[in-house]
Amino acid sequence: MSPVEDDDEQRRRPDAVQQTRLVAHVAGTRGQGGSIVNVSSLAARLGSAGEYVDYAASKGALDTFTIGLSKEVAAENVRVNAVRPGFIFTDFHALSGDPFRVSKLEGALPMGRGGTAEEVAEAILWLLSDNASYATGTFIDVAGGR
Repeated sequence: MSPVEDDDEQRRRPDAVQQTRLVAHVAGTRGQGGSIVNVSSLAARLGSAGEYVDYAASKGALDTFTIGLSKEVAAENVRVNAVRPGFIFTDFHALSGDPFRVSKLEGALPMGRGGTAEEVAEAILWLLSDNASYATGTFIDVAGGR
C-alpha cells in the first residue's frame, strides 16, 4: 500500500458531504422542498475487487449517505436519490489508464454495450422531476443490466 497523501482533494471530500446536507436543509426551510441526486457507481454494489475497491468503498459510503439523508429531510419535502452508473463511455477509465476498458468489457454486459453519459443524465433528470415525486432514498442503476 502506498502512503496516504495529504492534499487539498482529500480535505474537500468531507466538505462536499457537508455542503449537500446544507443544501438539503436550506431547500427544506424554504418551504417548497427540493430534490438532490447523488452520482454513485455500480461499483458500490459490486465491490470492484481487484480493480477499484477503494473507489467502490467511497461510493458505498455515498449510498449510505443518500439513504440516511433521504430519511432526515423527507419531512421537509426534500427528496434525496442517487444513480449508479456502470460501464459508461466517459474519460473515467482513460484517467485510470485504460481508455478502451468499456469497449473491451461491453460484450460481457447483459445489454451487450456500454452506456452513454446522456443515458445517465436522463435518469438524473427523471429523479429531479415531479414524475419522481414519491421517490426518495432510491437508486437507479444505469448499468445495462449488470
